[in-house]
Amino acid sequence: RAHSLEEVLEEIEASSAAAYGDIDPQILHDATFDIECRTQGKNSEAFLSETAKALGNARMAIGLVACVNDEIQAALDRAESVVTAMAEARRQGYRVLHSVSQAKEVLSGMSAIAIRKLQLEVIEYTLGA
Repeated sequence: RAHSLEEVLEEIEASSAAAYGDIDPQILHDATFDIECRTQGKNSEAFLSETAKALGNARMAIGLVACVNDEIQAALDRAESVVTAMAEARRQGYRVLHSVSQAKEVLSGMSAIAIRKLQLEVIEYTLGA
C-alpha cells in the first residue's frame, strides 16, 4: 500500500498507463491539487488513493470523449459534403432531363448545332464536369 502522496501518484500513473497509456502530467498535477484540497490535512491513504484513481480516470475519460466528438464532427462534415454534391447532381440531372424533353418534342425541327449542344451537355453531366 502507498504511504505518501508521491507513492499514490506513482501507483495511479502505473495503473493508468497500463489501462490507457501515460497520464498527462498536468492532469496528474490537477488531480493531486484537488485531492489535497478535499482531504484538508487528513491523512487517509485509502481515501487519497481511491480519489486519485477516480479523478485521474475521469479526466482521461473526458479526453477520450473529446476525441470521439471530434471524429463524429468530421463524419458529419463529410456526410454534409456528400449530400451537397448529391443535391447539385440532382439539379444538373433535372436540367438535362428538361433539355432532353424539349428536344424530344421538337427534334424534327432542331438544327444540327442544337443537337450537338445537347450532346455536349449530356456528356458534361455524365462526366460530372
